[in-house]
Parts: sequence; structure tokens; C-alpha cells
Amino acid sequence: MSAGEHTRAGNAMGRARAGLFAGALSCIARQGVKATSMIEIADEGKIARATLYNHFRSKQELLRALMAEEIARAIAAAESAEDLRSAMGSLLTFLATHDALRFIATTEPTVFGRMLAATSDPLWLSLREECHRLFEKFGVSNAMQREILMRVLISSVIMPVADVDALVASALAKSSRGGATLF
Repeated sequence: MSAGEHTRAGNAMGRARAGLFAGALSCIARQGVKATSMIEIADEGKIARATLYNHFRSKQELLRALMAEEIARAIAAAESAEDLRSAMGSLLTFLATHDALRFIATTEPTVFGRMLAATSDPLWLSLREECHRLFEKFGVSNAMQREILMRVLISSVIMPVADVDALVASALAKSSRGGATLF
């Protein structure tokens, strides 16, 4: 088999995984993380229950993989932007229109709080690294500015942003005046 070719089994696994992610997103957007069961995810994704357990042993494992996939999807969309404002706009729109994330943020504050508090978690560290790499790509080399932009993104989950241009400009201006401190 040459590079780039997919096996029939590989394609089926990819379709099953995509179905499970779609099922999980749909269930979470409708009823939240806590109320969603693995069986509902499989049924919603039109995937055999046994297949679900071949891919993921627990709901926690499935949710971690789903979050990693969603992060990659958001970053990929932002990377195609022409400038920082457009990249931030892409990320902020992704967050504001993500039904599952919106549901978690508004109805399951303890779940959302645990997600935000897990700052040493490999998934969190990966998100921070990807965002910082993206910001650097668009000329934000100051670590404090990158960190403030990251916090703007996180806070927008709770309160979506109306004016991306003003927010990005303000965050960059305040962080460049402040040196290494926030105040």
C-alpha cells in the first residue's frame, strides 16, 4: 500500500469515530455531560454499542478525545485566517456557536469549572501551546500578550464577545503597556 492510501478497516474506524464524536456532541448539547451515557452516544451516532467500547473504554476517555478533536478543528480554522483579528474572530465564533460547550458553560458550572481548573492536564497544556503558536504566527511574540489573548478566549465561553476588533486591540494594548504584570 502506498503512502496516503487508506484501508477499508481504517476508513470504517474513522467513520465510527466521527459518528461517536457527532453523537457525543449532539447528546451533550441537548442534555449535558452528566446526563449523557455511553449508550446514548452510540445510539445518537448510529454506531454499534460494541464498536463504541472498541474505541473508548469510558465516557471520560471519549470526552478527552472529543475535546482534542474540537481543539484541533478550531485551531485549523483559525490558522487559515489572514491576520490576528481574523484568527481571534474565528476562535471566538467557534466558541460562541459551539452548542455543546455553550450548554456545559451555562447549565453545568461544576463540569465547566473542572475543565478550566485542570491547567496541568495534558489536554489543557496542548490547547495553550496550540493557541500560543497560533498567536506567534500572527506576530504576537510577547508572552503576556499571548496569555491575555488566551484568557480572552476562555472568558468568551462564559460571555460571548460582540466586538472582536475592539477586544483584541484592547487586550494587546493593555498587555503591552503593562510589561510583565496584569495591573
